Amino acid sequence: MILEELQKIKDEIVGIMDGFASFDMLREKLKKDFQLDGLKEKLRSIPEDIENKQKEAQQIRSQIPNIETEMKEIEADLAFQISMEMNGTDKPKPLFSNADSRKAELIKRLKINKRYIELKQKKADLDFALMNFDFEVDRLRNTFRVNLAIKDLIVAEMNLYRN
Repeated sequence: MILEELQKIKDEIVGIMDGFASFDMLREKLKKDFQLDGLKEKLRSIPEDIENKQKEAQQIRSQIPNIETEMKEIEADLAFQISMEMNGTDKPKPLFSNADSRKAELIKRLKINKRYIELKQKKADLDFALMNFDFEVDRLRNTFRVNLAIKDLIVAEMNLYRN
């Protein structure tokens, strides 16, 4: 089955070859048909594009730890404030006496803390940007692989008639 397919491909190439007086003419036709100059440029530029995207992603990644640290500091400050709040009676008792009520109050206060909300949104935006960079790097890698495969096919086709 594979031999039959290879024979068909060879027959097609022989048919194309019959229309040309020389290998140079075939090479020029293949160069034109497959836009080899553009292919060479893509093969040269894509690795650089990948590297640039990775550098941009790293710049974004480096911002995230600072944001997370500041968010944790806000959480800790609020948790401390909540744990220290007492009722206004003669015998002060913690206003939020159990872990569940303290946790619920912390969530409530975080939802209205402007700085925390800003940081949370900024982190979400950075995470989304990173996801897009990862997608773009994957797309560039796949494009590069496809272009390499096309190049290999063209080289193989040209080598069939070089000898």
